[in-house]
Amino acid sequence: MTATSHRADGGGGLGLLAHGIGIFVLYSLYGILQEKIMKGTYGENEERFTSSPLLVFFNRLFSCTTGAFMLLSLRMRSPSHQPVPGQSILSLLMPASPIYAYFLVSIFNFLSTTCQYEALKHVSFTTQSLAKTVKMVPVLVVGKCVYGKSHKTREWIGASLVVLGGATYLWFGGEESEGKEGADGWEGFLGAALLLGYLFFDGLTSTTQERVFGKSKDAGASGGMNPFTANSPILDQMVWVNFFACAISFITLVFSHFSSPTSSVGTSLLLIIKYPLSVGGSIILLSLTSCLGLVVLLSTISNFGALMSSTIMTVRQFLGILINAGIFGNLGKIGGAGWLGVGWVGSGVWIKMDKRFDDPKPTSGGEGQREIRSHGRSYSREDTRSHARITSRNLRDMEEEKFLPDLPEVSKPKPGGPFKQYGIPVLVPLILSITESLKTTIAQQATWGEQLATLSGTVGSCPDSHVETSQFPTLDSTPKTGLVTFPRSGNSYIRSLLEKTTGFRTSSIYCDPALRKTFLGECDRTEKWLIKTHYPVLTGDVIEDYWRQWDQTVHLVRNPIDAIYSYWNFRHAPKNEAGERDHSWHSENDFIPLSQWTQISGFADQWIQHTNYWDDAPIATHVMRYEDLRSNTLTEMLGLLAFLLPQEYRPTLPNLSCSLFNPNGTDSNQPYYSRKSPAFSAWNKFDPKLREMILRKTRYGWCKYGYDRLVEEDIGVKPEDAIDCASVRMEDRSRVRGADEEVEDEDKRRH
Repeated sequence: MTATSHRADGGGGLGLLAHGIGIFVLYSLYGILQEKIMKGTYGENEERFTSSPLLVFFNRLFSCTTGAFMLLSLRMRSPSHQPVPGQSILSLLMPASPIYAYFLVSIFNFLSTTCQYEALKHVSFTTQSLAKTVKMVPVLVVGKCVYGKSHKTREWIGASLVVLGGATYLWFGGEESEGKEGADGWEGFLGAALLLGYLFFDGLTSTTQERVFGKSKDAGASGGMNPFTANSPILDQMVWVNFFACAISFITLVFSHFSSPTSSVGTSLLLIIKYPLSVGGSIILLSLTSCLGLVVLLSTISNFGALMSSTIMTVRQFLGILINAGIFGNLGKIGGAGWLGVGWVGSGVWIKMDKRFDDPKPTSGGEGQREIRSHGRSYSREDTRSHARITSRNLRDMEEEKFLPDLPEVSKPKPGGPFKQYGIPVLVPLILSITESLKTTIAQQATWGEQLATLSGTVGSCPDSHVETSQFPTLDSTPKTGLVTFPRSGNSYIRSLLEKTTGFRTSSIYCDPALRKTFLGECDRTEKWLIKTHYPVLTGDVIEDYWRQWDQTVHLVRNPIDAIYSYWNFRHAPKNEAGERDHSWHSENDFIPLSQWTQISGFADQWIQHTNYWDDAPIATHVMRYEDLRSNTLTEMLGLLAFLLPQEYRPTLPNLSCSLFNPNGTDSNQPYYSRKSPAFSAWNKFDPKLREMILRKTRYGWCKYGYDRLVEEDIGVKPEDAIDCASVRMEDRSRVRGADEEVEDEDKRRH
């Protein structure tokens, strides 16, 4: 089981190009024909061919039979392959390599294919596509570890860059994932194991073919472009690898047919008999395409090696994804990072094939003792290195005296070699990608500016940040609107935005002296346009029909973690001489310990009580999340103003833009300084048991307002690490909104 230690160049660059085009065309056509057979309908009843293992069996049988006829024809005409008297003509089919070698290749290929198809049941199509871009690496690793094959540095770096480019494109290039979403746990582990099995056996298949069967001698003599010779190992492989593959496929089909009641083998066979031209003809054409593709693939391995074959297959699949994006108009979605991946794939292939920086090849000698010939005399590489140390002056003297024959020049390392060989191919796509991204960003900003100018006209200079507010002009017909919020949920912030953008005053049922300095209508009991209330928080008894005094409400919700943390700080804030609490005060110790259980538990009860009460109120309500108001201010304000004001009283877009985006406007019009912390910034400021208690008590509102998804988007906390809203939504509504028994028991114990 030995192979020739070196291969011909396979006909050079043109030969490699021809093999690459052949593989790309034939395997692309194979995919189209396979999809046509599997997805097509036949007859009036629109029957379908659904047995893919049966297709594989026919492909193998066709390739085996075709290879056998070709090999018999060639060897019967070859003087060196005439059968010995008494031997069957079939003896001409006996291969040059041991039979078990072909069986091993068949087994490895079968295991690789099985792992590939089974992996799709556990991982997404995009994940499997990403794995296929890594095919070059297993070829290198298996060749090195299993067969002791050495590869050049450029081959390792080129393969790694192709992998990186494919991964970059698939993750950032705008391709949508198909298949299973978010496989985790055992599913994810099994899928990963199957993908590793696929990559390992796929690499083992091609490296075994290269190692065991080597290179066709006749192909080498003819430039590496003719696999159809009597001594060709390619035809041997076509016959015997496919023979064992047929046997494996047949056993699999029989087992599948008799072991599974849902097997489609029988119905697919009947369909071939029923429609011999449409179904049978398509299968023959598919098998012919598969056979030709196999010939080109085996010729590539024989002439150029397993690594080059794997490179071509990787690039073929990558180009297929790219062409598919172009056909369906998705090239515009690729983006700068996606094109960076495309560039890196091309650079990786270039690095792998660029031989300009390789050491000069010796003209004779083996792997262990490389020799250089000069004037009929052999010099080892070590002799050449020693000779390089002789000064040029001594060398001229020795040549003049004819003491030494002329020795070839020893090549010196090219200046900047590693940077030219590896750095430039990596950096050029990166620089082009960054440049393109900057151009796109500038163009988008210009477009947005033009759109805003078109919509709102010329804004000009924004007015002074201070706004003299007034009462809403039509008080009699104005619906009485309540701004219902849990304390510290952004009510002052939204009042500031509204007063700044409309010029109309807002009010409150509490008349807070600290807020009155900014909100002129804070204590005006005649106001109806927007009145703040925290009811039923801060009250002794719950009045069931309290909602009747309002015509409509704006319900501003803030996630319970941040709202309760802020409220706890406010309740612990020191008071001034007038007995007013400092709204902007925060404790020096940001962490709330377990000793605060009783008070935090009470706040959590109030948060869910507030949510439940206003959720049940049968009046018109505009619901907003504080987090959305902070991140999408313009969008949220447009919706709010449409709810609160008739068309004639809504601010113009220029005034709205000035009020929201003027850096000297909105903040200066607020009653007190707010840190405006990011959403869920208080997540780790509670003892974990306190946080769990809050979430369990407020689970109804948490899930209703989508905080399970928002917390994952903002800080990466998985829903199962907070509250499993899928199970909450399956619970009885009254039970979900009621008390949590375990938490209630803990409350009683701590009291």
